[in-house]
Amino acid sequence: MGDLNAKVAKKEDGEESVIGNFGHGQRNDRGDRLVEFAISSKLKILNTFFKKKANRKWTWISPDRATKNEIDFILSSDLNIVKDVNVLNKVNIGSDHRMIIGKFQINTKLERQKLLRPKYSNINLDKLTERNHEFQLELANKFGTLNDEWREQDLDTWNQETIDIIQETALNVAGRKPKDRVSKLSDSTRKLIGKRRQMKMDSQGTDNIEYRETCKTIRKKIREDVRNYNTKMIHDTKENNRSIKKTNKKLGQG
Repeated sequence: MGDLNAKVAKKEDGEESVIGNFGHGQRNDRGDRLVEFAISSKLKILNTFFKKKANRKWTWISPDRATKNEIDFILSSDLNIVKDVNVLNKVNIGSDHRMIIGKFQINTKLERQKLLRPKYSNINLDKLTERNHEFQLELANKFGTLNDEWREQDLDTWNQETIDIIQETALNVAGRKPKDRVSKLSDSTRKLIGKRRQMKMDSQGTDNIEYRETCKTIRKKIREDVRNYNTKMIHDTKENNRSIKKTNKKLGQG
């Protein structure tokens, strides 16, 4: 994401999931909004996770060559595949920006396995339980139409086709399970963000005390929301004996 005029700077309390230890400069209003976007979208601002010298951090320089800022960023939901983020210092692109490059290491075998996973793995099991009678009836009808040639296939083929029929029928009856769209930000925080957006659109703009106080309140609320979310996730994991690995994954998301 480039030319956002967003300066992220160092992470603040509650922002550990989206900002690393190596932020640069001093945060501005657009930086606040980028951080909020990263948290709500479960993204990480990758530039901040890699230690670089100051002359390898800035991505924009002013016309008089006196001011340098880091305002171009790479965002990703998965930090594990990112090995480095750096600027291309010797490439002249005829701009006051410097290009940034990210090095990613992707396990192609694992990604291929994900693509080949059964497409029926996200069946809505709760709805399938509710519609069990309908499922059993439709399944019986499908198996009833199969001929003897199907039954005489080799065992592996017969087994795979049987699984496909069962899963396809289950999907037709129950549909897919709803995606987990739980956000770390509370409704009240989202309303404040919407209020600030409206204030910015009004004629008064951002140069007033109320706007600045709203920004401070939003930053405080985000820290509280993230802390409360993480505490709840840990508590639920202990209470319900859930997978610690899955919980850590959710805590690591924005």
